[in-house]
Amino acid sequence: MIQENRSIPAADLKLLIFDLDGTLVDSRIDLANSVNAMLRHFSKAELPDEVIASYIGDGAPMLVRRALGYPDDESFVNGALEFFLLYYREYKLDYTYVYQGITESLDAIRNSRN
Repeated sequence: MIQENRSIPAADLKLLIFDLDGTLVDSRIDLANSVNAMLRHFSKAELPDEVIASYIGDGAPMLVRRALGYPDDESFVNGALEFFLLYYREYKLDYTYVYQGITESLDAIRNSRN
């Protein structure tokens, strides 16, 4: 039987989990730059940032697969993914920023537990 969602009293909460990308920070530009660096590396045409942003949300392997046009060559996809991850690791904080109000909200949550 499906039950209706009910609020949990704040005093009963022991742990809060947040998704990072798209919830606490905006990393779309750095992800798009990393995808386009990967595409350039493999002599593929770059994609507009808006297109790449529409591919985000199901993890790096799917992002790379979508950007490459769903190739069948798994070895190629794995190599492209490896390049993407190495590039992103190096440049992931160039343009990524914390959304407005997040720092204050997290501080308020932390302070409410004291």
